[in-house]
Amino acid sequence: MTSSKKTKSALLASVFSLVLCAAMLIGGTLAWFTDRVVSGNNRIVAGSLDVELYHGEKLDEKVDGSTTLFAGKEGESIQWEPGVIAYENFRVANAGSLALKYELSMRLGDYNTVEGSGESLKDVLQVAVVEGGFDGTREDVSELAFESLNSFIKTGNLLAQEDDTYGVVIYWEPGAADNAYNLNNSKKSSDGKALFVDLGINLKATQDTVENDGFGDQYDADATWIEPWDGESKEEPEQAAGVYQISTAAELAWALDPANIANNTFALLNDVDLGGKQWPVASNNGNFTFDGQGHTIRNFTMDAAGSQSGTGLFGSKGIRGAVIQNVVIEDAVAVGAEYTGVVLGMSYGCTLDNITLRNITVTSSLKWAGGVVGYAAENTNLTNITVEDASIKLEGTNFLEMSKVGAVAGAWQTTTGATATAENITVRNTSVTGGLKGRGIIIGTYDGRGVATMSNCHAEDCTGSNYLIGEIYWSNYPVDITLRVQNCSGTSSAVSGSAHWETIA
Repeated sequence: MTSSKKTKSALLASVFSLVLCAAMLIGGTLAWFTDRVVSGNNRIVAGSLDVELYHGEKLDEKVDGSTTLFAGKEGESIQWEPGVIAYENFRVANAGSLALKYELSMRLGDYNTVEGSGESLKDVLQVAVVEGGFDGTREDVSELAFESLNSFIKTGNLLAQEDDTYGVVIYWEPGAADNAYNLNNSKKSSDGKALFVDLGINLKATQDTVENDGFGDQYDADATWIEPWDGESKEEPEQAAGVYQISTAAELAWALDPANIANNTFALLNDVDLGGKQWPVASNNGNFTFDGQGHTIRNFTMDAAGSQSGTGLFGSKGIRGAVIQNVVIEDAVAVGAEYTGVVLGMSYGCTLDNITLRNITVTSSLKWAGGVVGYAAENTNLTNITVEDASIKLEGTNFLEMSKVGAVAGAWQTTTGATATAENITVRNTSVTGGLKGRGIIIGTYDGRGVATMSNCHAEDCTGSNYLIGEIYWSNYPVDITLRVQNCSGTSSAVSGSAHWETIA
Protein backbone atom coordinates (compact mmCIF):
# COMPACT_ATOMS: atom_id res chain seq x y z
CA MET A 1 0.00 0.00 0.00
CA THR A 2 1.14 3.53 -0.76
CA SER A 3 0.86 6.45 1.64
CA SER A 4 0.43 9.93 0.20
CA LYS A 5 0.86 12.87 2.62
CA LYS A 6 -0.33 15.65 0.34
CA THR A 7 -1.59 13.92 -2.75
CA LYS A 8 -4.17 15.90 -4.65
CA SER A 9 -5.27 13.05 -6.84
CA ALA A 10 -6.73 13.38 -10.32
CA LEU A 11 -8.53 10.13 -9.48
CA LEU A 12 -7.15 8.77 -12.74
CA ALA A 13 -8.13 11.56 -15.08
CA SER A 14 -10.99 12.84 -12.95
CA VAL A 15 -13.14 15.71 -14.10
CA PHE A 16 -13.80 18.47 -11.56
CA SER A 17 -17.25 19.90 -12.05
CA LEU A 18 -18.19 23.01 -10.08
CA VAL A 19 -21.71 24.36 -10.08
CA LEU A 20 -22.25 27.77 -8.54
CA CYS A 21 -25.96 28.50 -8.65
CA ALA A 22 -27.43 31.72 -7.30
CA ALA A 23 -31.01 32.89 -6.90
CA MET A 24 -32.20 36.42 -6.20
CA LEU A 25 -35.70 37.66 -5.41
CA ILE A 26 -36.61 40.86 -7.21
CA GLY A 27 -39.87 42.68 -6.52
CA GLY A 28 -41.35 39.65 -4.81
CA THR A 29 -40.68 37.26 -7.76
CA LEU A 30 -38.07 34.50 -7.65
CA ALA A 31 -35.86 34.78 -10.74
CA TRP A 32 -32.65 33.02 -11.80
CA PHE A 33 -29.94 34.78 -13.76
CA THR A 34 -27.00 32.65 -14.88
CA ASP A 35 -23.96 32.73 -17.05
CA ARG A 36 -21.38 30.00 -17.50
CA VAL A 37 -17.83 29.20 -18.52
CA VAL A 38 -17.03 25.73 -19.85
CA SER A 39 -13.75 23.92 -20.49
CA GLY A 40 -12.66 20.32 -20.65
CA ASN A 41 -11.82 20.29 -16.94
CA ASN A 42 -14.29 22.45 -15.08
CA ARG A 43 -17.76 23.87 -15.44
CA ILE A 44 -18.66 27.00 -13.55
CA VAL A 45 -22.19 28.37 -13.55
CA ALA A 46 -22.35 31.77 -11.88
CA GLY A 47 -25.55 33.47 -10.89
CA SER A 48 -26.46 36.87 -9.56
CA LEU A 49 -24.50 36.38 -6.32
CA ASP A 50 -20.73 36.90 -6.39
CA VAL A 51 -19.45 33.55 -5.11
CA GLU A 52 -15.88 32.50 -5.80
CA LEU A 53 -13.77 29.41 -5.15
CA TYR A 54 -10.03 29.38 -4.49
CA HIS A 55 -7.44 26.65 -4.00
CA GLY A 56 -3.65 26.25 -3.91
CA GLU A 57 -1.01 26.32 -1.19
CA LYS A 58 -2.08 29.81 -0.11
CA LEU A 59 -5.72 29.41 -1.16
CA ASP A 60 -5.32 32.39 -3.46
CA GLU A 61 -5.58 30.66 -6.85
CA LYS A 62 -9.01 31.29 -8.30
CA VAL A 63 -10.74 28.26 -9.78
CA ASP A 64 -11.87 28.89 -13.35
CA GLY A 65 -12.75 26.82 -16.39
CA SER A 66 -9.17 25.64 -17.00
CA THR A 67 -8.11 24.84 -13.43
CA THR A 68 -6.73 21.36 -12.76
CA LEU A 69 -7.71 20.02 -9.35
CA PHE A 70 -7.09 16.85 -7.35
CA ALA A 71 -3.72 16.30 -9.05
CA GLY A 72 -0.25 15.60 -7.75
CA LYS A 73 2.41 18.28 -7.65
CA GLU A 74 3.49 17.33 -11.17
CA GLY A 75 -0.07 16.85 -12.38
CA GLU A 76 0.17 13.06 -12.12
CA SER A 77 -2.72 10.74 -11.32
CA ILE A 78 -2.92 8.59 -8.25
CA GLN A 79 -2.77 4.82 -8.59
CA TRP A 80 -5.64 4.04 -6.26
CA GLU A 81 -5.16 1.24 -3.78
CA PRO A 82 -6.33 0.71 -0.18
CA GLY A 83 -4.85 3.26 2.22
CA VAL A 84 -4.12 6.02 -0.30
CA ILE A 85 -5.13 9.53 0.75
CA ALA A 86 -5.97 12.34 -1.66
CA TYR A 87 -7.10 15.84 -0.70
CA GLU A 88 -7.53 19.39 -1.88
CA ASN A 89 -8.03 22.55 0.19
CA PHE A 90 -10.61 25.09 -0.93
CA ARG A 91 -11.73 28.56 0.12
CA VAL A 92 -15.36 29.46 -0.55
CA ALA A 93 -15.56 33.27 -0.69
CA ASN A 94 -18.55 35.59 -0.72
CA ALA A 95 -17.17 38.44 -2.82
CA GLY A 96 -20.54 40.15 -3.15
CA SER A 97 -22.66 42.42 -1.01
CA LEU A 98 -25.42 39.94 -0.14
CA ALA A 99 -25.41 37.13 2.41
CA LEU A 100 -25.53 33.63 0.96
CA LYS A 101 -25.92 30.01 1.93
CA TYR A 102 -24.15 27.20 0.12
CA GLU A 103 -24.05 23.43 -0.20
CA LEU A 104 -20.97 21.35 -0.96
CA SER A 105 -21.34 17.79 -2.26
CA MET A 106 -19.51 15.20 -4.34
CA ARG A 107 -20.30 14.55 -7.99
CA LEU A 108 -19.77 11.16 -9.63
CA GLY A 109 -18.64 11.04 -13.23
CA ASP A 110 -17.43 8.29 -15.51
CA TYR A 111 -15.98 5.09 -14.06
CA ASN A 112 -15.18 1.50 -14.97
CA THR A 113 -15.93 -1.71 -13.08
CA VAL A 114 -14.45 -5.09 -12.27
CA GLU A 115 -15.50 -7.40 -15.08
CA GLY A 116 -18.13 -9.88 -13.97
CA SER A 117 -18.85 -8.36 -10.56
CA GLY A 118 -19.71 -4.77 -11.52
CA GLU A 119 -17.81 -3.45 -8.51
CA SER A 120 -16.32 0.03 -8.81
CA LEU A 121 -14.09 2.41 -6.92
CA LYS A 122 -17.13 4.61 -6.32
CA ASP A 123 -18.34 1.93 -3.92
CA VAL A 124 -15.26 1.99 -1.68
CA LEU A 125 -13.91 5.55 -1.82
CA GLN A 126 -15.03 7.76 1.05
CA VAL A 127 -15.01 11.51 1.59
CA ALA A 128 -14.56 13.77 4.62
CA VAL A 129 -14.41 17.53 5.05
CA VAL A 130 -12.07 19.24 7.50
CA GLU A 131 -13.00 22.78 8.50
CA GLY A 132 -10.02 25.07 8.18
CA GLY A 133 -8.24 22.78 5.74
CA PHE A 134 -6.21 19.56 5.89
CA ASP A 135 -2.47 18.87 5.79
CA GLY A 136 -2.25 15.57 7.60
CA THR A 137 -1.04 12.00 7.33
CA ARG A 138 -2.66 8.60 7.42
CA GLU A 139 -2.63 8.75 11.22
CA ASP A 140 -4.63 11.99 11.10
CA VAL A 141 -7.15 10.43 8.74
CA SER A 142 -8.21 7.95 11.43
CA GLU A 143 -9.71 10.85 13.38
CA LEU A 144 -11.94 12.04 10.52
CA ALA A 145 -15.61 11.25 9.99
CA PHE A 146 -15.99 9.75 6.51
CA GLU A 147 -19.14 9.28 4.45
CA SER A 148 -19.93 7.57 1.18
CA LEU A 149 -19.52 9.65 -1.96
CA ASN A 150 -23.27 9.70 -2.56
CA SER A 151 -24.36 10.73 0.93
CA PHE A 152 -21.86 13.50 1.62
CA ILE A 153 -23.27 17.05 1.91
CA LYS A 154 -21.74 20.07 3.68
CA THR A 155 -23.67 23.31 4.13
CA GLY A 156 -22.67 26.78 5.29
CA ASN A 157 -23.63 30.46 5.47
CA LEU A 158 -21.52 33.49 4.56
CA LEU A 159 -22.13 37.18 5.12
CA ALA A 160 -20.82 39.63 2.56
CA GLN A 161 -17.00 39.47 2.18
CA GLU A 162 -16.71 36.43 4.46
CA ASP A 163 -15.17 33.10 3.51
CA ASP A 164 -14.88 29.48 4.70
CA THR A 165 -11.95 27.12 4.23
CA TYR A 166 -12.29 23.36 3.90
CA GLY A 167 -10.11 20.40 3.19
CA VAL A 168 -11.83 17.74 1.07
CA VAL A 169 -10.23 14.35 1.78
CA ILE A 170 -10.74 11.20 -0.30
CA TYR A 171 -9.67 7.94 1.32
CA TRP A 172 -9.90 4.21 0.63
CA GLU A 173 -10.00 2.40 3.94
CA PRO A 174 -8.21 -0.97 3.79
CA GLY A 175 -10.58 -3.86 4.39
CA ALA A 176 -11.30 -7.53 3.90
CA ALA A 177 -12.89 -6.96 0.49
CA ASP A 178 -9.80 -5.37 -1.06
CA ASN A 179 -9.02 -8.39 -3.24
CA ALA A 180 -12.32 -7.87 -5.05
CA TYR A 181 -10.72 -4.77 -6.63
CA ASN A 182 -7.25 -6.22 -7.21
CA LEU A 183 -6.87 -6.52 -10.99
CA ASN A 184 -3.59 -8.38 -10.49
CA ASN A 185 -5.55 -11.20 -8.86
CA SER A 186 -6.79 -12.81 -12.11
CA LYS A 187 -9.34 -10.04 -12.63
CA LYS A 188 -9.97 -7.59 -15.45
CA SER A 189 -11.77 -4.28 -15.66
CA SER A 190 -14.73 -3.62 -17.93
CA ASP A 191 -12.56 -1.63 -20.35
CA GLY A 192 -9.17 -3.31 -19.87
CA LYS A 193 -7.75 -0.31 -18.02
CA ALA A 194 -6.82 0.34 -14.43
CA LEU A 195 -9.81 1.01 -12.17
CA PHE A 196 -10.78 4.69 -12.12
CA VAL A 197 -13.64 6.99 -11.21
CA ASP A 198 -14.15 10.60 -12.26
CA LEU A 199 -15.03 12.66 -9.21
CA GLY A 200 -16.00 16.28 -8.93
CA ILE A 201 -17.48 18.75 -6.49
CA ASN A 202 -20.84 20.48 -6.66
CA LEU A 203 -20.94 23.86 -4.92
CA LYS A 204 -24.39 25.43 -4.94
CA ALA A 205 -25.10 28.85 -3.48
CA THR A 206 -28.17 31.01 -3.08
CA GLN A 207 -29.06 34.23 -1.29
CA ASP A 208 -29.51 33.79 2.47
CA THR A 209 -32.53 34.93 4.47
CA VAL A 210 -30.68 37.40 6.70
CA GLU A 211 -30.75 40.48 4.48
CA ASN A 212 -33.04 43.24 5.77
CA ASP A 213 -34.72 45.85 3.61
CA GLY A 214 -38.19 47.30 3.09
CA PHE A 215 -39.53 43.75 2.62
CA GLY A 216 -38.03 42.46 5.88
CA ASP A 217 -35.49 39.62 6.11
CA GLN A 218 -37.65 36.84 4.59
CA TYR A 219 -38.19 38.17 1.06
CA ASP A 220 -35.70 35.65 -0.33
CA ALA A 221 -36.75 32.73 1.87
CA ASP A 222 -37.85 30.68 -1.14
CA ALA A 223 -34.57 31.13 -3.02
CA THR A 224 -33.26 27.63 -2.33
CA TRP A 225 -31.47 24.98 -4.32
CA ILE A 226 -33.24 21.90 -5.55
CA GLU A 227 -33.43 19.03 -3.08
CA PRO A 228 -31.39 16.15 -4.56
CA TRP A 229 -32.93 12.70 -4.95
CA ASP A 230 -32.01 10.16 -2.27
CA GLY A 231 -31.70 7.34 -4.80
CA GLU A 232 -34.71 5.37 -3.54
CA SER A 233 -37.85 7.46 -3.01
CA LYS A 234 -40.77 7.23 -5.44
CA GLU A 235 -43.93 9.29 -5.09
CA GLU A 236 -46.95 9.30 -7.37
CA PRO A 237 -47.51 12.79 -8.86
CA GLU A 238 -50.88 14.48 -8.91
CA GLN A 239 -52.82 14.58 -12.17
CA ALA A 240 -54.40 17.52 -13.95
CA ALA A 241 -56.59 16.83 -16.97
CA GLY A 242 -55.11 13.35 -17.19
CA VAL A 243 -51.49 14.58 -17.17
CA TYR A 244 -49.17 13.62 -14.31
CA GLN A 245 -47.61 16.82 -12.88
CA ILE A 246 -44.00 16.07 -11.85
CA SER A 247 -42.50 18.48 -9.31
CA THR A 248 -39.76 16.48 -7.57
CA ALA A 249 -37.09 13.88 -8.31
CA ALA A 250 -39.06 11.29 -6.33
CA GLU A 251 -42.08 11.91 -8.56
CA LEU A 252 -39.89 11.58 -11.65
CA ALA A 253 -38.61 8.24 -10.35
CA TRP A 254 -42.22 7.05 -9.97
CA ALA A 255 -43.22 8.29 -13.41
CA LEU A 256 -40.37 6.59 -15.26
CA ASP A 257 -40.78 3.28 -13.48
CA PRO A 258 -41.75 0.56 -16.02
CA ALA A 259 -44.87 -0.18 -13.98
CA ASN A 260 -46.17 3.38 -14.43
CA ILE A 261 -44.89 4.90 -17.64
CA ALA A 262 -46.77 3.08 -20.41
CA ASN A 263 -49.70 4.88 -22.08
CA ASN A 264 -49.43 7.88 -19.76
CA THR A 265 -48.67 11.58 -20.23
CA PHE A 266 -46.29 13.52 -17.99
CA ALA A 267 -45.34 17.19 -17.55
CA LEU A 268 -42.26 18.39 -15.66
CA LEU A 269 -43.04 21.47 -13.56
CA ASN A 270 -39.57 22.17 -12.08
CA ASP A 271 -35.89 21.40 -12.51
CA VAL A 272 -34.90 18.20 -10.71
CA ASP A 273 -31.57 17.00 -9.34
CA LEU A 274 -31.02 13.24 -9.21
CA GLY A 275 -28.25 13.70 -6.67
CA GLY A 276 -25.54 11.83 -8.57
CA LYS A 277 -27.32 8.58 -7.78
CA GLN A 278 -27.39 5.46 -9.92
CA TRP A 279 -30.49 5.58 -12.15
CA PRO A 280 -32.06 2.13 -12.58
CA VAL A 281 -31.58 0.43 -15.95
CA ALA A 282 -35.02 -0.62 -17.19
CA SER A 283 -36.73 -1.56 -20.46
CA ASN A 284 -39.84 0.62 -20.46
CA ASN A 285 -42.98 0.16 -22.49
CA GLY A 286 -43.74 2.85 -25.00
CA ASN A 287 -46.68 5.00 -26.06
CA PHE A 288 -46.00 7.62 -23.40
CA THR A 289 -45.53 11.37 -23.71
CA PHE A 290 -43.09 13.34 -21.57
CA ASP A 291 -43.02 17.14 -21.82
CA GLY A 292 -40.16 18.72 -19.90
CA GLN A 293 -41.60 22.20 -20.50
CA GLY A 294 -38.06 23.56 -20.77
CA HIS A 295 -36.92 22.30 -17.36
CA THR A 296 -33.65 20.54 -16.53
CA ILE A 297 -32.96 17.04 -15.22
CA ARG A 298 -29.40 16.86 -13.91
CA ASN A 299 -26.75 14.81 -12.19
CA PHE A 300 -27.22 11.06 -12.57
CA THR A 301 -25.38 7.89 -13.62
CA MET A 302 -26.56 4.77 -15.46
CA ASP A 303 -24.41 1.65 -15.48
CA ALA A 304 -25.04 -1.39 -17.66
CA ALA A 305 -21.37 -2.28 -18.15
CA GLY A 306 -20.80 -5.94 -18.92
CA SER A 307 -24.39 -6.56 -20.07
CA GLN A 308 -26.59 -5.95 -23.10
CA SER A 309 -29.32 -4.26 -21.10
CA GLY A 310 -28.67 -0.81 -22.52
CA THR A 311 -29.11 2.53 -20.74
CA GLY A 312 -31.51 5.45 -20.94
CA LEU A 313 -33.20 7.80 -18.50
CA PHE A 314 -36.57 7.04 -20.12
CA GLY A 315 -35.82 3.39 -20.86
CA SER A 316 -33.13 1.13 -22.26
CA LYS A 317 -34.87 -1.05 -24.88
CA GLY A 318 -38.36 -1.75 -26.17
CA ILE A 319 -39.57 1.86 -26.25
CA ARG A 320 -42.13 2.27 -29.04
CA GLY A 321 -44.05 5.33 -30.13
CA ALA A 322 -42.92 7.54 -27.24
CA VAL A 323 -42.78 11.35 -27.43
CA ILE A 324 -40.04 13.03 -25.36
CA GLN A 325 -39.77 16.78 -25.77
CA ASN A 326 -38.77 20.15 -24.32
CA VAL A 327 -36.24 18.94 -21.78
CA VAL A 328 -32.64 19.73 -20.81
CA ILE A 329 -30.44 16.97 -19.42
CA GLU A 330 -27.04 17.79 -17.96
CA ASP A 331 -24.26 16.25 -15.87
CA ALA A 332 -25.12 12.66 -16.83
CA VAL A 333 -23.04 9.51 -17.34
CA ALA A 334 -24.14 6.38 -19.23
CA VAL A 335 -21.94 3.27 -19.35
CA GLY A 336 -22.93 0.12 -21.22
CA ALA A 337 -22.06 -2.51 -23.79
CA GLU A 338 -24.86 -1.98 -26.34
CA TYR A 339 -27.80 0.41 -26.79
CA THR A 340 -26.08 3.06 -24.68
CA GLY A 341 -27.64 6.52 -24.56
CA VAL A 342 -28.68 9.20 -22.06
CA VAL A 343 -32.33 9.62 -23.11
CA LEU A 344 -33.08 6.18 -24.60
CA GLY A 345 -31.11 3.03 -25.27
CA MET A 346 -33.13 1.88 -28.29
CA SER A 347 -36.23 3.55 -29.72
CA TYR A 348 -38.80 2.35 -32.24
CA GLY A 349 -40.65 5.06 -34.11
CA CYS A 350 -40.30 7.62 -31.30
CA THR A 351 -40.37 11.41 -31.51
CA LEU A 352 -37.43 13.13 -29.81
CA ASP A 353 -37.90 16.88 -30.06
CA ASN A 354 -36.38 20.00 -28.48
CA ILE A 355 -33.87 18.15 -26.32
CA THR A 356 -30.63 19.65 -25.01
CA LEU A 357 -27.82 17.53 -23.56
CA ARG A 358 -25.03 19.30 -21.70
CA ASN A 359 -21.90 17.96 -20.00
CA ILE A 360 -22.62 14.28 -20.60
CA THR A 361 -20.42 11.19 -21.01
CA VAL A 362 -21.53 8.05 -22.87
CA THR A 363 -19.25 5.02 -23.02
CA SER A 364 -20.01 1.70 -24.70
CA SER A 365 -17.72 -1.32 -24.81
CA LEU A 366 -19.16 -2.66 -28.07
CA LYS A 367 -21.55 -0.62 -30.25
CA TRP A 368 -24.60 1.62 -30.54
CA ALA A 369 -23.46 4.53 -28.41
CA GLY A 370 -25.27 7.85 -28.80
CA GLY A 371 -25.72 10.94 -26.68
CA VAL A 372 -29.49 11.04 -27.08
CA VAL A 373 -30.21 7.46 -28.18
CA GLY A 374 -28.02 4.43 -28.78
CA TYR A 375 -30.09 3.02 -31.66
CA ALA A 376 -32.92 5.06 -33.22
CA ALA A 377 -34.85 2.36 -35.09
CA GLU A 378 -37.99 2.29 -37.23
CA ASN A 379 -38.21 5.90 -38.35
CA THR A 380 -37.50 7.74 -35.10
CA ASN A 381 -37.57 11.50 -35.72
CA LEU A 382 -34.76 13.59 -34.22
CA THR A 383 -35.57 17.31 -34.28
CA ASN A 384 -34.40 20.51 -32.55
CA ILE A 385 -31.60 18.82 -30.62
CA THR A 386 -28.47 20.35 -29.08
CA VAL A 387 -25.56 18.37 -27.63
CA GLU A 388 -22.70 20.32 -26.06
CA ASP A 389 -19.68 19.67 -23.85
CA ALA A 390 -20.00 15.92 -24.32
CA SER A 391 -17.85 12.82 -24.73
CA ILE A 392 -19.32 9.90 -26.68
CA LYS A 393 -17.02 6.92 -27.04
CA LEU A 394 -16.63 3.28 -27.89
CA GLU A 395 -14.05 1.87 -25.53
CA GLY A 396 -13.79 -1.90 -25.46
CA THR A 397 -11.34 -4.73 -25.89
CA ASN A 398 -12.84 -6.15 -29.10
CA PHE A 399 -11.86 -3.26 -31.33
CA LEU A 400 -12.85 -4.98 -34.59
CA GLU A 401 -16.49 -5.21 -33.49
CA MET A 402 -16.83 -1.72 -32.06
CA SER A 403 -18.93 0.47 -34.36
CA LYS A 404 -21.83 2.92 -34.55
CA VAL A 405 -21.17 5.94 -32.35
CA GLY A 406 -22.49 9.50 -32.65
CA ALA A 407 -23.30 12.48 -30.45
CA VAL A 408 -27.03 12.23 -31.18
CA ALA A 409 -27.47 8.56 -32.20
CA GLY A 410 -25.14 5.62 -32.61
CA ALA A 411 -27.39 4.28 -35.36
CA TRP A 412 -30.47 5.67 -37.13
CA GLN A 413 -32.78 3.50 -39.22
CA THR A 414 -35.60 3.91 -41.68
CA THR A 415 -37.80 0.99 -42.67
CA THR A 416 -38.81 0.03 -46.21
CA GLY A 417 -41.20 2.55 -47.69
CA ALA A 418 -41.04 4.88 -44.67
CA THR A 419 -39.36 8.23 -43.91
CA ALA A 420 -37.68 9.92 -40.95
CA THR A 421 -36.24 13.35 -40.23
CA ALA A 422 -33.13 14.69 -38.48
CA GLU A 423 -33.61 18.45 -38.39
CA ASN A 424 -32.22 21.50 -36.58
CA ILE A 425 -29.43 19.67 -34.76
CA THR A 426 -26.32 21.32 -33.34
CA VAL A 427 -23.39 19.55 -31.68
CA ARG A 428 -20.79 21.73 -29.93
CA ASN A 429 -17.51 21.12 -28.14
CA THR A 430 -17.97 17.35 -28.28
CA SER A 431 -15.68 14.41 -28.95
CA VAL A 432 -16.85 11.21 -30.67
CA THR A 433 -14.22 8.48 -30.51
CA GLY A 434 -13.56 4.75 -30.93
CA GLY A 435 -14.45 2.01 -33.38
CA LEU A 436 -13.34 1.18 -36.90
CA LYS A 437 -16.43 2.40 -38.76
CA GLY A 438 -19.76 4.06 -38.23
CA ARG A 439 -18.36 7.05 -36.33
CA GLY A 440 -20.02 10.40 -37.03
CA ILE A 441 -20.37 13.65 -35.12
CA ILE A 442 -24.20 13.52 -35.26
CA ILE A 443 -25.06 9.96 -36.40
CA GLY A 444 -22.73 6.96 -36.35
CA THR A 445 -24.45 4.76 -38.95
CA TYR A 446 -27.55 5.46 -41.03
CA ASP A 447 -29.35 2.22 -41.97
CA GLY A 448 -31.29 3.38 -45.01
CA ARG A 449 -34.08 1.00 -45.91
CA GLY A 450 -36.43 3.91 -46.52
CA VAL A 451 -35.60 7.55 -47.20
CA ALA A 452 -34.52 10.08 -44.55
CA THR A 453 -33.89 13.81 -44.66
CA MET A 454 -31.16 15.56 -42.67
CA SER A 455 -31.48 19.35 -42.69
CA ASN A 456 -30.01 22.30 -40.77
CA CYS A 457 -27.56 20.08 -38.90
CA HIS A 458 -24.23 21.53 -37.77
CA ALA A 459 -21.07 20.66 -35.83
CA GLU A 460 -19.04 23.28 -33.97
CA ASP A 461 -15.64 22.64 -32.33
CA CYS A 462 -16.05 18.86 -32.42
CA THR A 463 -13.40 16.15 -32.72
CA GLY A 464 -13.20 12.47 -33.62
CA SER A 465 -14.80 12.41 -37.07
CA ASN A 466 -14.80 14.37 -40.32
CA TYR A 467 -18.43 13.50 -41.03
CA LEU A 468 -21.85 14.32 -39.63
CA ILE A 469 -22.86 10.72 -40.48
CA GLY A 470 -20.06 8.20 -40.29
CA GLU A 471 -21.56 5.48 -42.53
CA ILE A 472 -24.55 4.59 -44.67
CA TYR A 473 -25.45 0.92 -44.40
CA TRP A 474 -27.12 -0.09 -47.68
CA SER A 475 -27.33 -3.57 -49.14
CA ASN A 476 -29.77 -3.95 -52.04
CA TYR A 477 -32.58 -2.19 -50.24
CA PRO A 478 -35.58 -1.13 -52.40
CA VAL A 479 -34.22 2.40 -52.96
CA ASP A 480 -30.74 3.56 -53.94
CA ILE A 481 -30.72 7.13 -52.61
CA THR A 482 -31.67 6.66 -48.96
CA LEU A 483 -30.59 9.99 -47.46
CA ARG A 484 -31.14 13.56 -48.57
CA VAL A 485 -29.05 16.33 -47.00
CA GLN A 486 -29.83 20.04 -46.88
CA ASN A 487 -28.03 23.00 -45.25
CA CYS A 488 -25.59 21.05 -43.08
CA SER A 489 -22.08 22.14 -42.09
CA GLY A 490 -19.15 21.77 -39.74
CA THR A 491 -17.32 18.77 -41.23
CA SER A 492 -15.45 18.02 -44.44
CA SER A 493 -18.43 16.02 -45.74
CA ALA A 494 -21.92 15.27 -44.53
CA VAL A 495 -21.55 11.51 -45.04
CA SER A 496 -18.54 9.21 -45.16
CA GLY A 497 -17.81 7.60 -48.55
CA SER A 498 -21.20 6.45 -49.83
CA ALA A 499 -23.05 6.89 -53.11
CA HIS A 500 -26.43 6.44 -51.50
CA TRP A 501 -27.10 10.04 -50.50
CA GLU A 502 -27.56 13.37 -52.23
CA THR A 503 -27.57 17.07 -51.46
CA ILE A 504 -30.90 18.75 -52.04
CA ALA A 505 -31.65 22.44 -52.52
